[in-house]
Amino acid sequence: MKRLALVLLLAACSSEGKIAQYTLDTIPEASRISIPYATVEIRTISLPLYAESEEIAVLAEDGSIRTNSEQLWADMPERSMTEQLAGILTEVSGATVAAEPWPFESYPEARIDVRVRRLLADEDGPLEFAGTWYASADLRGRNRAESFSFTVPFAGEGLTARAEAHTAAARLLAEDIATKLR
Repeated sequence: MKRLALVLLLAACSSEGKIAQYTLDTIPEASRISIPYATVEIRTISLPLYAESEEIAVLAEDGSIRTNSEQLWADMPERSMTEQLAGILTEVSGATVAAEPWPFESYPEARIDVRVRRLLADEDGPLEFAGTWYASADLRGRNRAESFSFTVPFAGEGLTARAEAHTAAARLLAEDIATKLR
């Protein structure tokens, strides 16, 4: 009897309060933009505290930032966004791009450091994505700092639309980096 009660209790718990997890969308196709580097390292993206959490941050009507412990990113945002940016920049530029730590024996020709000031949207969007990216290229002596600011509308509703907007923002950033590195 105790065993049956335990099974029923576990079944009841598993059907209520399920935690939803969301991943960033697959890497979208992008225009090819050649860059003058064959190898590029993307340093781990620096995010504001509210965006570092696995809990999805939403801008409330009163201007506060709210999270829900039942709506989570499926991966840590810094890691996920860094890997996604590296993948999209690879597709855009044709270069070998990898997130830090650099996985190859030789050093990369360039390093990109992205520092995000704002990565936030209300329930229905749009996503505001702003910050600065820095490129250092020891071999060619080309160092630069560029600000970016993108507003990405949600193409749909809910958290899936939010994840798709994050992917679109990463694509815009990769294209911005590739265009300005040329």
